[in-house]
Amino acid sequence: MAGIYSLKYRDTRPILEAALKNPDGTAFDLTGATSWKLQIKLADGSALSRDMVVQGTATAGVLRYTPIATDWNVSSGGGTVGGFVVGEHRIEFEVIGPSTARSTFPNTGYDVMRIVADIGQG
Repeated sequence: MAGIYSLKYRDTRPILEAALKNPDGTAFDLTGATSWKLQIKLADGSALSRDMVVQGTATAGVLRYTPIATDWNVSSGGGTVGGFVVGEHRIEFEVIGPSTARSTFPNTGYDVMRIVADIGQG
């Protein structure tokens, strides 16, 4: 089942945390990994990539991403200029290492990042 992460446009909380799992359901060990990325396919078809950090011990397999103010940089024409837009976007988590090994989670589909407008949005 896909995970759904929800937040409101321009918010910098909640922090997105993902517990990466092996096919057998055990925690994916991040020991020796050199890169952790949040890969986002926006609803308009464009793609973004954001660096993540390990939360807790590497053996727990948990990654964290904290949205920042520049995530919301959008053009006045409604298109993206490297930022998120209101809507549902497919996301996955990419781990590189050890060595050149590459793993992507979830490996059975995509998670969803749902961004909704806030009432005070102008």
